[in-house]
Amino acid sequence: MPSNSGINEPELANGEPPDYDRDMDRRLIVLETRFDTILPTLATKADLVALEARLKAEWKSDIGTLAAEMRSSHADLRASDVNLLAEMRTSDANLRAEFHKWMAATLISLFVGFGGMLFAMLTLFRPA
Repeated sequence: MPSNSGINEPELANGEPPDYDRDMDRRLIVLETRFDTILPTLATKADLVALEARLKAEWKSDIGTLAAEMRSSHADLRASDVNLLAEMRTSDANLRAEFHKWMAATLISLFVGFGGMLFAMLTLFRPA
């Protein structure tokens, strides 16, 4: 044993120093076993670079698919907007025509009503 080990030779007479702890040795063996089991499963830089490349490729593919779907949806929406706009214009024209009919009918009935009232007043209150 080297002289700078800090352990005297008489303490090693029975093979163990007096402050040797077997429980600590067992705990250390358990920890070393766990580390030996866990360390091979950890990711390396190469694993992370490969994962990054795969994720970028998938991301680009997904973005391309999403962009194509959005273009398709946009075209569908534009077509439906054109149809909706045409329907609204037709509906607006129909409402305007209906409004003009009601306005004309109201004006005619107003003139007929006032004309009848004027006629009645002139015939009732005629000076003799």
